[in-house]
Formats: sequence, structure tokens, C-alpha cells
Amino acid sequence: LLSRLGDVKAPTGARMIGYRPPSIVYAAFRLIRRCMTSKNFDKRIIKLFRTLAQSRNIPPEAIQTNDNHTNDIHYIVAAALLRASLHWGWKGLGSNILKEILQHRCRYPEHITILTVDALYSLMDTPSRDDVSACRSILAAFHHGVPNAVVPDGLIRQFYKHACEHNMPRSAESVYALSRSHSIAKAHTYPPPQGSALPWLMGYLTHVSKNEHLARQLVAQVVDDYEPIPLQFRARFISFVAMNGSATHARNLWERYAVGKDKDAILAHSGLMLRMVDLFYHLSTRNDGQLNEDELIPRPSDVEPQIDEGNAYYDRSSASLTAFTDRVLSSFVRAHEPLATAHHYTLTSLARAFFILGRFSEGFETLKNIWDRKEVPDSHDINVALSALAVRKPRAAASMMERMLEKGIRPDPVSFGTVLHHALAHNDVVLATELIHRARDVNGGKITLKSVTSLIRASLRREMDVSERRSSLTLVLNILKALNDSGFTLAPAVGKYCMRIALDANEPGIAFKFWDLLLRRKTQWTDQEQRFLRERLARAIRSHRQHEKIRDAQSRMMLSHLREKRR
Repeated sequence: LLSRLGDVKAPTGARMIGYRPPSIVYAAFRLIRRCMTSKNFDKRIIKLFRTLAQSRNIPPEAIQTNDNHTNDIHYIVAAALLRASLHWGWKGLGSNILKEILQHRCRYPEHITILTVDALYSLMDTPSRDDVSACRSILAAFHHGVPNAVVPDGLIRQFYKHACEHNMPRSAESVYALSRSHSIAKAHTYPPPQGSALPWLMGYLTHVSKNEHLARQLVAQVVDDYEPIPLQFRARFISFVAMNGSATHARNLWERYAVGKDKDAILAHSGLMLRMVDLFYHLSTRNDGQLNEDELIPRPSDVEPQIDEGNAYYDRSSASLTAFTDRVLSSFVRAHEPLATAHHYTLTSLARAFFILGRFSEGFETLKNIWDRKEVPDSHDINVALSALAVRKPRAAASMMERMLEKGIRPDPVSFGTVLHHALAHNDVVLATELIHRARDVNGGKITLKSVTSLIRASLRREMDVSERRSSLTLVLNILKALNDSGFTLAPAVGKYCMRIALDANEPGIAFKFWDLLLRRKTQWTDQEQRFLRERLARAIRSHRQHEKIRDAQSRMMLSHLREKRR
């Protein structure tokens, strides 16, 4: 290397534009990095370093006199090599050098902090997925290796932004958990994600990782620190808060943004209204002694005399919770009046809210607006009424379905499946059995591939978010489990079809459950179609693991079962 590097000189002036060192320079960088942590760090390595510096392949600005104050030749060389690697765009090499510095050279906290911050800014300049992952590791190593040291808040926000752009929620979750750890939070409070990254991370914590504790910490920080939520994300974020069961914070945010010129973004949002009504109605029906402090508010003894909105104390009596529920509902109605001309989806959402509250006459009166406009009630309208009733009273929903059949209105397979699902949720085995046998007559069909196909297609026919799609597939899975447990023979074709639908919906976890229930022990292991589905499922599982949508242990378990051979 020494004999060949003498002639490899970096140009100067305008000729530097667009220059990239040849591969031999990269090889020399890697050799120095490898020798820095071994006993082979000798005069030859120092000479190689000087040769690279003299040929400007280590740029002059990479060697900083401030490093000399450490009197540590290993650190001086490593820091210069890191800066040079990032200068030439070798981010992978640079991040590895920095990780090794943080592992072995943390006795220079001031120097390390400056070096780390500069490197992180470089790594987050149009980063790749690997760069984002490297930044996550570096942030963890830096905070663990340099006690009480901090990086600029802007760097943390930038990290969340890029993690969101590359859809790397586990990395964002890891950094946010790190920032909220006691050892770090006592030294500095880092900001939460901003913009689109905020509801994105909250949605992941709520739906995928189900990290309830961290989700509550995120919400509390947003509320207590008055972190701004962009207008277009407010309703979505508050919906996630309500789904996570954080009633106090959901109410606090709702009231914070339910005023001013943009209030209709909150008051008129159908999905948010339903989440809030559902949460606060169920809280109001509990006994006060059963209310979870995390779901509600701090006790009066914890509240300062002069409290602000961020820590507002709310009366947690059933009457107060009911009053707030009515306020949410009435505000929604006022935002959409006159209801006679309201959008179809607005009316079905309002009807569903009335059904949740047990106000069935008002719910059906709301749906009457649709019928009065000569709009034909579709299966979704019917399912709104049935599903809302079935959640609380599955037997009443079953009776309603029978009355509809008597009047010539045939509920579709999803309607039947919804009532069956809630019968199972209420452990009403008798009703579930009756519904399963009654299903033979619904739509003149039987529990065959055709009826299951209709159920799944109807369940997924509308545009859905992640949670709704997963819920629909889970509903189908629960119905098939009930049929299987009740002695119904389900053809392998049903399992193959369900697997394909789940894989098309990018839900390998549910696809695996369909395979385990309907195919694993009921078809030949060498069946060509099943082999193809197993391979497709395995690829989907690996992809989800790579994109941090599924945990390693879970993916290993599923892949292990998919690889096993039938005896």
C-alpha cells in the first residue's frame, strides 16, 4: 500500500469537485481502522496515515489540532479517519469507526461530543436506511458511554424525520425509549417527533409494538410541553391517544384543539368522534372504584393550585364523563348540520355513535336521513346497526338480523360474521352454535369456500387503515376457528384462499395463523400450491422482520414451523 499510495494524490482547487479516491485509498482506510484496535498499530500504520494525509486523501480539515490535546495517537488517527471517511461519502466505514471510538475512547467527553455531533449531522444528510440504523446505534452508544452528554435537539428531530421517511418505526421507538430513560431524562429532555413522524410513531406504538407505556409517555410529553401538532395530523393523533386508553390526555388535546378557526378539523372528524364516544362511554359505565388512574387524571392531591390546561384536573364521576361524551357528540352534530344534507359516511358514523350509547331510536332516525334521500341502504349501513348492537347485545343483534330476513333484507356474510364474532367474544356458546347452523340458510348458501370468499371480500372491499384491515382479517379467523371447533369441515381451499388474501393485505402474521389452522396438518406437505404459499409467507415474514414490523423471536418461530417436514 505504501509503495502504491505515493502516486495517488487528490487534486486541488476546482479539480476537487466530483473527485472520489480510488479503491486503494478505501482499502488503506479499512486497514488503518482494523489495526487501530489491535496490537498491529505500529509505525507502519502511522506512516500509512501520514502518506494519506500528504496526498490529501485525508483532507487537511479532517486533521484538527484540537485532537492533539488528548495526547492519544489512537484517538487522533481515528478521529481524522472518521472525518475523512464522511468527507468522501463512505458513511458505512465512518459510522463503524465512530462506534469503535465510542466503545474504547470515551475518556475525552468534550472531544467525543463534538466529534459525534458532527458525524451525526453528516450521516443524516440524505441518509439511507443503513445510515438511519447506524445513527440509532451511535446515539445509544454515545449516551451510554458519555454520561450527562447531550446532542442538539435538532439532531433528534432530524432522526425521527428520516426514520419516518424510511419507515423504520422500531428504530424510532428505540431512540424515543432511550430519550425517556431515567439516566438521560434527568440530564436533558429531548423533544418528541414532529410533523408526520408524530402520529406515525404513535400509530406504531399503539397498533404494532403495543408499547402502551412508551405511548403514554409520548402523549404526556406532547400534552405537558405543548408540543404543536400540525393541523392535518391532529385528529389522527388524538384518535391514537383514545385508542390507547389515555382518556385524560385525549380529552385535554380534544379541548385544546376544539377551539379557534381550525376547530372543525377536530369537531367534525368522524373517526375521532367515534373513538372519543366509545372511550368515554365505556369509562362512564364503570364504577368509580374501577377507573384506572392512567386512563383518567391525576388525583386531586397531585394537582397544583394554579394548574394550566396541560395538567388539567377533570371530574371523573360518571356524570362528568357522560357530559363530556354528549359534548363531543353534540359538537359533531352541530358541525354537520343540517343532517338532511350531511355526507353518507357522516350519517353512518353518527348512527354508530348513537348505537354505542344505547340510543337506538336516534341511531335509526339518523340512518333514516339516508333512506329519505332515496339512497339504497348498502350492506355497510346495515352492518353499522348490527355491529354496534352486537358489541353490547349479540342476542339482540341476532334477533334484529332475523327480523331483517323476515322483511326480505338479507344481511351479507359480514353481517353474520360480525354477530358471530361478538357472540364468541361474550362467550355465548349457545348463540354461536345457533348462528353457525343458521348460516347454512343465509343467502341460500353453506359454509363453503364461496361463502367464506364473500365474507372476506366484503370485509376488505372498502379503503381501510391498518387497524381496520387487521380487525377484519382477525374476525374471519375467529369465525373459521369457531366453525372448526364446532365440527364443520373446512376445505383446504378455504385456507389457501385466506392465506392469499392475508398476504395480499401484507399481514403475514395473520396469514401464518390461517396456515396453522387450516393447512399445516390437513394437506400434503409437498402439495405444490401449499409449498408456493409457504415460500411466499416466509418471504413476507423476512421482509417484515427486515423492516422492523415483526419481532425477531416471533419471526424465528414462524419460519421454524414453515420449514418443518411432515412425518
